[in-house]
Amino acid sequence: MEPINYVLASIIVSFGLFCGAGLGWVAKEELKSGARYFVLMQNFIAVLILAFVVYLKLTNLIVISAILAFGIIYRTKLSRVPKVSFYFIVYFVLGLIFSGSIREESFVLISSLIFLFGFPTGSLIYMKKRWLRNSAYFALVFIAAANIAYFTISRLLV
Repeated sequence: MEPINYVLASIIVSFGLFCGAGLGWVAKEELKSGARYFVLMQNFIAVLILAFVVYLKLTNLIVISAILAFGIIYRTKLSRVPKVSFYFIVYFVLGLIFSGSIREESFVLISSLIFLFGFPTGSLIYMKKRWLRNSAYFALVFIAAANIAYFTISRLLV
């Protein structure tokens, strides 16, 4: 894949956060009652991402590390980790998973699932103060992690 296409794909995938925040802006009244469903949707999509990564046998070392980190992070989600730093870590790991699927046929599937993961996340972030700043930070963390890992891997393989 050409580098410009990859960069644009990572930017488009990160717009799932803003689409979720837009959904929260449109349906402000339903956010509080639907918050637990957003969390369930997040967990379901996270399990789908991990299941497809394992099923498709993305054996890149970065992806294996990202899977382990993602599992540990989601397992410790219920502990005293602040939500903002939790989502920073999650989107960093999702960026690594995104970069690991670049040479596989599963690129469209993984990127679509990450985009869909942004919908409930963006809606949950919209309920907090400074939602636009936090959404932009999470998107930048995802884009930076995905692109740095991609360009590092492409330099090592050439």
